[in-house]
Amino acid sequence: ARALSMLECGLASETGLTVVTGEIGAGKTTLLRYVLEQLDDDDYTVGLITNTHAAFGDLIHWVASAYGLPHAGKSKVTLYEEFVEFLISEYGDGRRVVLMVDEAQNLDADSLEELRILSNINADKDVLLQIVVSGQPKLRATLRRPSMKQFVQRVTSYHHLKPLSLSDSREYINHRLKIAGIDVPIFDA
Repeated sequence: ARALSMLECGLASETGLTVVTGEIGAGKTTLLRYVLEQLDDDDYTVGLITNTHAAFGDLIHWVASAYGLPHAGKSKVTLYEEFVEFLISEYGDGRRVVLMVDEAQNLDADSLEELRILSNINADKDVLLQIVVSGQPKLRATLRRPSMKQFVQRVTSYHHLKPLSLSDSREYINHRLKIAGIDVPIFDA
């Protein structure tokens, strides 16, 4: 609930960079998908990157792809310039642009720096791109490096999802069983 509130508050207040971390299975992707479903398509243009492994190409190509922008065969500089034009166009049409990057623990420091640079794109005092980054504890460790100081300074909201408690786990299992149509307890305490 706190992570959801933080994400909703960050999006509503037009903060530049939000980070959510947590162990595998803590609900990061579920949380991002839920927030994504809540955003009004008339007010937001959202790009989602779920595969952040460097072996699959440069981040700016993934960003362009996330918004359906042509990117094949284009240089990083050209893509950056076209992305800035895209952001300005969306801003002119009254739409806020959000980039969600899931599995960001796979990003290296250079890619995170590219995200930071993208977060610098502004129109006067208005943020043109809101970035939500989600990843496993490896991301948290990466952000603690001294070389990541400039990135961390851009983070306006941060939350680390903790595992469910024993009682919350019981409630969750019972809830899922009920949804599946099982009304009789099948597990003991």
